[in-house]
Amino acid sequence: MHKHHFFRSKGQAEEALAQMGYSDVIIFRPGFLKGAKRAETSFGERAFGFVTGALSHLTKTLEINIAVLAKSMRIAGQLGSAALPAVAEASKAGTLTIIGNKGAILLSQTS
Repeated sequence: MHKHHFFRSKGQAEEALAQMGYSDVIIFRPGFLKGAKRAETSFGERAFGFVTGALSHLTKTLEINIAVLAKSMRIAGQLGSAALPAVAEASKAGTLTIIGNKGAILLSQTS
């Protein structure tokens, strides 16, 4: 699947969720997933992981450990979008609440 199709499909999925009538929808937009155990990884994924790992010392926007992301999702689910702390850097897109990579990392450190 081409990257363009992936992002279009992702956007369509988010729009569909917004239209389903849920009272609260929180979407996470993580960076490169670090620590995922898969049978195979491509050379490109390994190379990109090395680069994002090296750059992660400078910025919190490139990668996230899957355990950190899971913890962030649990915290957000327990709090709900209205009670998210400012460190989550949550933004609203219509009825959706969006949390990016940096916000997810910082949210995981709140409890």
